[in-house]
Amino acid sequence: DNVICQDETLHFENLSQDITSILWDFGDGGQSNDFNPIYSYALPGVYSVTLSANSLVNNCPNSKTVQIDVLPKPLLQIDTHPQSGCPPYNILFQNTGPQDISYVWLFDDGSPLDSAYAPAHAFTQSGTFIVEVFAYDNFGCLSDTLDIPVTIHPVPESRFDIISQRFCERHDTI
Repeated sequence: DNVICQDETLHFENLSQDITSILWDFGDGGQSNDFNPIYSYALPGVYSVTLSANSLVNNCPNSKTVQIDVLPKPLLQIDTHPQSGCPPYNILFQNTGPQDISYVWLFDDGSPLDSAYAPAHAFTQSGTFIVEVFAYDNFGCLSDTLDIPVTIHPVPESRFDIISQRFCERHDTI
């Protein structure tokens, strides 16, 4: 079986010998004259890949066709609106995507990754963070990575001093 994922890079190996006039037709409109081309499919579907060539002797034509099944990459449905607040700032990330795929969340704050469907995370330090999330399905097809900007504002230093002043020393009234 020739099953791959959408956007996965394929390395075709031409095992032909004593040929000329090589033409690869990838079945989606793409072609190549390279002996061992590299190709990827932008859209899922079933494609017929054909290698056509002529023999060096007598210029006889021949071709070989194989089917390639390109599986779709998982599509994420996650709220990517920027988040901001003061530490500790708790975020419950919103996910309305499929639940039959595996998620990976990276919080950019030194904490371990999370594999929850819609994790909650507490940011305890000030700074700007880019939360990254991606997913993969049972076939190993990877989604695109989504970024969620998070800004945790610095906490001001609250200070005050008491100055002892007596305005009415030894007086009962002002």
